[in-house]
Amino acid sequence: MAAYILRLPFAIARNLISYFFTKVVKFENWSIENGPAGKNPSASLDPVLSERASVSSYCYASDDGVALRRDMMNGSLSKSCLSLDGAPELENYELIKVIGRGSYSTVFMVEHRSSQELYAMKVMSKQRATRDEYLDCIRTEERVLRLALSCNFLVGLQASFESSKRFYFVMDIARGGDLMYHMQQAGRFVEVHARFYSAEICLALEFLHGEGVIYRDLKLDNVLLDHEGHVKLCDYGMCREGISENNRSASTLCGTPNYLAPEMLCGQDYAFGIDWWALGVLLYEMLVGLSPFNSCGDLNIAQWDLDELIREILFKDIIIPDYLSEEAKLILRALLKRDPAERLGCRPDKGSAEIRAHSFFAELDWDKLSKKSVAPPFKPRLSSNRDSRCFDPRFTSEAVELSEDEEWQDRESQDSESFSSFDYEAELCAAWRDRRRAECASPPPAATESPRRGGGENAGGAPSNSVVNTVHDAA
Repeated sequence: MAAYILRLPFAIARNLISYFFTKVVKFENWSIENGPAGKNPSASLDPVLSERASVSSYCYASDDGVALRRDMMNGSLSKSCLSLDGAPELENYELIKVIGRGSYSTVFMVEHRSSQELYAMKVMSKQRATRDEYLDCIRTEERVLRLALSCNFLVGLQASFESSKRFYFVMDIARGGDLMYHMQQAGRFVEVHARFYSAEICLALEFLHGEGVIYRDLKLDNVLLDHEGHVKLCDYGMCREGISENNRSASTLCGTPNYLAPEMLCGQDYAFGIDWWALGVLLYEMLVGLSPFNSCGDLNIAQWDLDELIREILFKDIIIPDYLSEEAKLILRALLKRDPAERLGCRPDKGSAEIRAHSFFAELDWDKLSKKSVAPPFKPRLSSNRDSRCFDPRFTSEAVELSEDEEWQDRESQDSESFSSFDYEAELCAAWRDRRRAECASPPPAATESPRRGGGENAGGAPSNSVVNTVHDAA
């Protein structure tokens, strides 16, 4: 363990900086030679048939239009027509609007020409993915997207294909936009809204955990609303698969910095508990309109002081505003326990059932909620199926065209200039470990009143003298 901690300065600095430059940090067991697609970086993704695909089943569409599918029994490849239109190809879809953009992908609102159904199409550059070692991420996302078809609160995969230059995912579209957009419009949510969204997020995470998947990238941007106002999680490239009774932990540092759990930052093995920590951070943001960590400012990524942010996640008392209900205060304290053994939802004998039973959700009928039989508190106002008003206008105003690989490089260079590197001291992790040991060895000191956000000695970035798990209400 000591040897591992000594490696943290380089590992954490490299991975977090890499995240901000590329959105994705690091993935377990990356090997382009040993990966499922073999030694050819442009080889097809694993072409497994998705039985529930409504547009067409997942297949490999070669440049000459021949569709290949994998026989589920013997793994052989055979030619096959998988839909009324034959192989899923770009020509089968009309590109309507740009609705999102990532480090190596662009997401379009598209219409399937034959069925007139709307979907979200994620287009990924092969050259960029190969150069920056994202193929493992893409394979993970494809597998979880297919799995997600069985959950009401996850974006699922309807078709996948590729050309010589790009991979394409055709996915469920959530036309209500993401929670970041709605937070920017509302400032913060009333508790009824925050309760509903966090409950449906809980069901989505519960499903993934039941399938042995840690989500690892819960944040406002990845929580979408469909046209009725129900939640759908998206973006599964960070997911860690294969968590089971025999393998209950992961160790890779990845995710969005202000949602990272303390145990991940300290290089400890972790499991599903990091998703419940992230839910606590997200619920706080919905209820308060700010991150629980001062370094995040008004949730604007460009204002973050990353070094100070990590200090706050590990040490700083979290101030809970007095205007929140007692039930809201209780669940925030329970989800934001820095010790995963004490965190709500992390007890092996109870798991997510403990979250369902919390008084914050006392008024919810979980059975009806899981069937989408509970009316959402907010329904997006959309004038037509193609209405894109709930998506970021920075994207929807873009020209609807596929970017060339050279443009990806130009965009990457421009984005990188707005971020500066930071230093991370290994002593932070060692100090947190020592404080945890001291806390276990002696009873915690009496809690003291903390000032409101923005004032007093504990409102800044300096670590507090109180115990690690202390979460204070505002005076």
